[in-house]
Formats: sequence, structure tokens, C-alpha cells
Amino acid sequence: VEAEAHLAAPLAEVQPLLATHAGLVKWWDYAMGEGGYPAMPIVHASGPLDGPGMVVEFYWDDTVAETWTLQSVGPNEVVWEVDFAGMFTVHRTLTLHEADADTEMTWRDTGTVSNPLLRWMSVFMSPEDNFRDAMSALDPALRG
Repeated sequence: VEAEAHLAAPLAEVQPLLATHAGLVKWWDYAMGEGGYPAMPIVHASGPLDGPGMVVEFYWDDTVAETWTLQSVGPNEVVWEVDFAGMFTVHRTLTLHEADADTEMTWRDTGTVSNPLLRWMSVFMSPEDNFRDAMSALDPALRG
């Protein structure tokens, strides 16, 4: 599953929103507010506050909904392993390419959904729209 976005900021400003605890909190506050969703607090669970090994948990109604583990940060890429409350795990690659003073971003999730019910439900869901909603919140987070 993949989606793309154009961000009006240089790569050096975008990457910290994707690979640090403080950046994720700032980005997700905008993502939840812009999308009209209820707040989804992000808690640092273990490891460093930025860089590989950082583990953060996204809460929904006092329950861990997602656990993100930062696998790697490169000059043009941030890679997370995302566990959706034990139901399935995806490999999330956020690829960044500088274009003049802006950044082109690709969000790509790969993984296997082994549960037949979840596979069936995925036919009716559009994760690409969720990705685009989340990425659209990066511009205001960068300005804010």
C-alpha cells in the first residue's frame, strides 16, 4: 500500500518529524486535529527518544492501538515496524527526496495480513486515504 505527498519544506526539516518522539507527537497532533479525529496520544515506550531502537505507542481510549519501532534512519528514508495491537505488523518505509527547497515523500506499508477477517475488511478500507490524511498534516506541523 503506497501514497505520495509534496511537502513545502526541505528534507532536513521533514525528517525530524518522522524519526523523533517530539516530531511524531507534533505531527500526530496536527494529523488528528486536521482529520477531525479524537486525540491519539503517543507515549515513548522504550529506547532512545530519537534514532533506531526508539519505541512509541499510540493510544486510543487508554489502549495501545499501535506500537512503532524505529528500524533505521538514512539520508532519504525512515523505516518503522508497526504492530497493530497484535493483529498484524507492517514494515513502514517513508522515503524522502529533496526537490529544490521542497520534499517529495512516499509512504509505503508492506506486510502480510494472515487473519481472513482482516483481509476481507481491507477490501472495503482505503489505507491510502489515511496515509494522505496523515501526510497532509506534515505541512502545518512544519509551519507550526
